[in-house]
Amino acid sequence: MTATDIDTALWNRIILHYKDAGWLPAYMYDAFDAGIDYNLIVLKKGSEEILFGWDNWMQGEIEASPVQLAELEDIFKTKLKRGKAK
Repeated sequence: MTATDIDTALWNRIILHYKDAGWLPAYMYDAFDAGIDYNLIVLKKGSEEILFGWDNWMQGEIEASPVQLAELEDIFKTKLKRGKAK
């Protein structure tokens, strides 16, 4: 399931939350435009993965299980828009 149109500041806070909770980078986009025009981070903990995509036009996206997205909404007191990944 994918959450879309996530404000960049919130997207970054969510990534930090997961890193603080022990999730480790399985992949980090590292081309010259990383964090400027585009970004992609995959965090992994055990057998679970969460994909974080971002670009400067569409803002952030998070692909995760429905349970993880619901937990994020509770932790960050927000409703995440569901949609198709860009």
